[in-house]
Amino acid sequence: MHLGKHHRSVDDKGRIAMPAAFREAFTDTGYIAKAPGHQCLTAYLPDDFAATIQRLESLLREGQATQNEYRQFTSSAEEISFDAQGRFRVPKELRDATQIGESVVIAGVGTRIEIWNPDLWAGVETDTDSLRGERWL
Repeated sequence: MHLGKHHRSVDDKGRIAMPAAFREAFTDTGYIAKAPGHQCLTAYLPDDFAATIQRLESLLREGQATQNEYRQFTSSAEEISFDAQGRFRVPKELRDATQIGESVVIAGVGTRIEIWNPDLWAGVETDTDSLRGERWL
């Protein structure tokens, strides 16, 4: 379970240091992709990524997802690996698509990790219009 948020810098090679709290769950690799409907990246452990793909394929068969949603998600996905310092590289195309520059916010969101431009993340944190927490508290 990934919880909490962390601020990190992005080096000139597009590498980000995964917070230790999240990094411990990864073995050697993981996956990143553009988050459907949001301007951020999602990072997954290999088993969680496989489950997400299976869930999306099931929704596609049931007519609750479109082929284009499937294409956009899977074609944006990249396998990531970690160096000795726990850094992973985010391809420039994904950084550009999500407005990631010199710094990021890395947020734990249960079975996935989201990677945000700090200014866009600030909008998420201040969005009270979409909060309906009483349904699940």
